[in-house]
Amino acid sequence: MRWDVLIRDAIRDRRVLEIWYDGTGPRLIEPHRYGVSTAGSLVLRAWQQSNARKPLDRPAFRLFDVGKVAQAVETQKTFPGPRQGYGPTDETMQRIYAQL
Repeated sequence: MRWDVLIRDAIRDRRVLEIWYDGTGPRLIEPHRYGVSTAGSLVLRAWQQSNARKPLDRPAFRLFDVGKVAQAVETQKTFPGPRQGYGPTDETMQRIYAQL
């Protein structure tokens, strides 16, 4: 659980994270929910703002496998709260450790 405290704190404080994921450049994400997937992997449901420091044409929710995160940094940026479309449940998760 290499990123456990960082992810939990970012969700609690509504801080944007910059992550290097699955061999790609940095992504800016707003973490919303962190837990264990139905397949047993640690996962993070987050709103992805950008990829490799460029705004996305279509920001959207993504499910990130925490085991594929090579680096993660909490930024000084915050976000106001849950994005539209975020619901109280997530069928991809069997256990939730932290959520908005």
